[in-house]
Amino acid sequence: MIAMIVAVDKNGLIGNKNRLPWHCPEDLKHFYRTIKNHELLMGKRTFDSIRLKDNVVHVVTHQTIKEQDNIRICTDLSAFLKQWQTSEKTLFVCGGASIYQQAFPFCSEAYVSVIDGEYQGDCYLPPMDFSLFQQKQKIPMNGFVLYHFKDRR
Repeated sequence: MIAMIVAVDKNGLIGNKNRLPWHCPEDLKHFYRTIKNHELLMGKRTFDSIRLKDNVVHVVTHQTIKEQDNIRICTDLSAFLKQWQTSEKTLFVCGGASIYQQAFPFCSEAYVSVIDGEYQGDCYLPPMDFSLFQQKQKIPMNGFVLYHFKDRR
């Protein structure tokens, strides 16, 4: 199964200079709890901005990355996603914008944190039609609202 996990402000902003534009500890806790014990997929810039030692991380890149036991290089994203669609394990798509856009058609679940407020930045989530999913939960949290979408219609 492929799921995406993303945090946005109310305008769809997801980043500023390869960093989160906000400080929201509760959302970070949610992120780490949700991805725990799962494999992750992200682009090279996202990988460079967050190092996760406890997860297997598939990095979409044609660049060389220092070898580590938990790092896998992905050079053919479409083939990789097609293969994962039939997996019993969960793969979390963690960004950036281009990876979210390419992976969205393969996702069967999405966790979207809408952070309170408007922020300045340079990277936005591409338009995505979450109405293709059933909204399972809408949970007001400290500093954000968590939406959980599942089961494509």
